[in-house]
Amino acid sequence: MFGRSKNTPWAYDYDINFTTAQSVLALRLIGFVFDVSDGATKHAGNENKLDKAPSLIDTLAYFYSFFGFLVGPQYSYSLYNRYMSGRIFVKDGKRIEVNTTIPAMKKFVVAIFYLIINQLGQSKFPMESLNTKEFSMFPFYWRVVYIVIAGQFTIAKYIFIWLLSESSCIASGISFKGFDAHGNADFSLLTNIDHVLFNSATSLGDIIASFNINTNLWIKTYIFKRLKFLGSKQLSSIISLLFLALWHGFHPGYFFCFSLEFFMMEAEQRWIRRLSGKTPKALNKVVGFFWAKFGLCYSFIAFERLSFSKFYSVYSDLYFIGHIVPILLIIFDVVWKKPKAKKQ
Repeated sequence: MFGRSKNTPWAYDYDINFTTAQSVLALRLIGFVFDVSDGATKHAGNENKLDKAPSLIDTLAYFYSFFGFLVGPQYSYSLYNRYMSGRIFVKDGKRIEVNTTIPAMKKFVVAIFYLIINQLGQSKFPMESLNTKEFSMFPFYWRVVYIVIAGQFTIAKYIFIWLLSESSCIASGISFKGFDAHGNADFSLLTNIDHVLFNSATSLGDIIASFNINTNLWIKTYIFKRLKFLGSKQLSSIISLLFLALWHGFHPGYFFCFSLEFFMMEAEQRWIRRLSGKTPKALNKVVGFFWAKFGLCYSFIAFERLSFSKFYSVYSDLYFIGHIVPILLIIFDVVWKKPKAKKQ
């Protein structure tokens, strides 16, 4: 946190420095402490709990192992230990051999594809252009379309780096999950991005389920579920998102981005429940697809532009539509009472 405060100013642009790897390591350390503590207290809700703390050498080796060192994915000590001991490659008491080269190369090729998409797209639709006078002069509908296009091309760089990291995990074998129904080796254990589901998402729920998967799972396991005593899913979600924002850094954009996520997800869940079974599925998917793309890219503006003056300028040009719509949807759902079902 000290490094973040010294190297992350309250303005300017997205920064990648030594604190990026340290932030990934911070989650690994926090999760490890919880695993050791849960093992000592016999906590029932943590599958990764450790019956006893490992030695100092083993602990340091886990902390600084190269798997996902720079950008993730997160993985537990129990998985690391199964891999290092070779137990991850044992089935029915026999050691099995798996070919990691071809699956790793396939993932690497897909990663390079997204890198090319990112570089070509950002050259035409850079996020920096959102703070230009030209952007503010566009017609409103084109400003909305523009942020979606620019956001998708920018997000491609995150997909690239996660796929690249996953390819190294596959090559090492630590992501080996077993065999699928067709007898093929499954290396999806440390998948951090489901790019097929992400690109075809018809809800923000699909986006969250397919984007930064292991970090979301980490938050669910070590933060969200442990707030059950609060008795409120909404409050637990707010605290979890606040932790995520603080973990990313001290830029205002992080806090605005994750606060937007809360309101958009709350609105989406309320109206999915309200409209369930009342509207055509095809219509739901079409509307959901555009809602997911807009919601993701709108909130991503704050995450990418970071400083208040920069993302406020863009939101002002968009008339804060991404703020107003979710809040109105929530208010309408609260005020507009559902008709009570008639008794038979």
